[in-house]
Amino acid sequence: MNSQNRMPPDGLFVPQQDDYRNPVHLFSPRHLVAESGNYSVPFALIRLAVLTIAPFILVDAAMYQLQMIVTGGSTPVTAAFLKLALMGVLSAAFVLRGRISSHSVAKIALAFVAYLVLAALHQYFNLGIAFIDILLGYNAYYLLPLIGVLALSIPVKISDRSLVGVSIVLSMICGGLGVAQYVTDSPIVRTYSNDGNFKVLVWSNLGHLRVFSLFTEPAACAVFFCFIASLAVAMSRRKRNLIVAIPLLVLSLFISWASGARTNIAATICGVTASWIITFSGRKDRTKWLPFLWLTVGAIMALYAYLRTGSGGLSTGLMTDASSFSERFAIWSNIIEMFRSTSMLNLLVGYGLVQNGKIDPTGLGGSDNLYLAIILHIGVVGLCLMMLLVWHLWQLVRKEAETRTSYLTTAVAATYSTLLLTGLFKINSFGIIFLFFAISKTSSTSYGETRNHSQVIEPATL
Repeated sequence: MNSQNRMPPDGLFVPQQDDYRNPVHLFSPRHLVAESGNYSVPFALIRLAVLTIAPFILVDAAMYQLQMIVTGGSTPVTAAFLKLALMGVLSAAFVLRGRISSHSVAKIALAFVAYLVLAALHQYFNLGIAFIDILLGYNAYYLLPLIGVLALSIPVKISDRSLVGVSIVLSMICGGLGVAQYVTDSPIVRTYSNDGNFKVLVWSNLGHLRVFSLFTEPAACAVFFCFIASLAVAMSRRKRNLIVAIPLLVLSLFISWASGARTNIAATICGVTASWIITFSGRKDRTKWLPFLWLTVGAIMALYAYLRTGSGGLSTGLMTDASSFSERFAIWSNIIEMFRSTSMLNLLVGYGLVQNGKIDPTGLGGSDNLYLAIILHIGVVGLCLMMLLVWHLWQLVRKEAETRTSYLTTAVAATYSTLLLTGLFKINSFGIIFLFFAISKTSSTSYGETRNHSQVIEPATL
């Protein structure tokens, strides 16, 4: 390819160019003061702040581990603080930018927020739930995805190259610790804080350690390495990247397996497959229905587990052990029976129950199922609105991934496609991985390489 058609290296403080045929010099004054002030020094500081906060949200226990090292075991700063800090930074970006981009998903998000307000009033006045508990529940389930939508509407346009670099560095740190945990059969890092604000969930099973690295649970670790494995597949599109992509893929698959999170192991396989389809398939819309295909995979897993519980094949100590599924099925049965005997109002707008020990110490919300959990919390109406938002966000990421050869967008789309599958057996916050897409340069305008453009622009490489 002619070098004059190539996209110039785009670092953290360098804006993307609209005219790639005549790129300006990297250190041109235009980079410091562009239209709307988007690339002024304050915006550079905003990008730096976002790029500092986002990794700690992605690797959700890293901040707690750092605090415990510094304080000797306490964690005064919680994850909610990071989310609020990110909202504050995005608000500062809005003040500087002076306007919000119009995204179709923003209207759905606003409708969802309006419904959450009505649900909060119902929980407070009709169900007698404390206001602080309502806020904690909303923070646990919905705040991060809504922050992702906010980031779409106030694009800070951090380059894919920066985010891919950060992701690879995080994978090396987390992967190295995960391998060490597996080899030593020891957590190595602390699994709880002295003040009770932090605890690693289910990190051992039948005497065997489940790798969790710097995450709050093995399943969260597996989700991250599903993203990294998908990123490795996307990078393998160029032969020069294979020296990095192949070890990264092997490491990711190993950590996913060592986590012992069976649903997420299946999701990693599906995510890698989706990444391959997006990367090497020349046809559009092949990925549109992937979430439902992977959901079918999850349904087959559930059916297999159900049949195992019926035949008495429960505790085997192997990956095929069905004892935990048996517990889930019992809880699901109780919840469904509760739905049958409840009032129509509670079924439609929810019970305000949250799967969180601090908010729901009775354990009634412990469904480990995204769909039942949302109905328990904000009802069938809330679930429908949330799934509508999920679908539109998926369409947005999928279309970007199919029209641009962005390693980051491909990895996000591939991981996002597994949400409905993992939602069968885990309450996942789909905003964690989506956030990296939202703060990237792809969030507002389709900058970068397009697959069908007459003058294809090569993506930034490592």
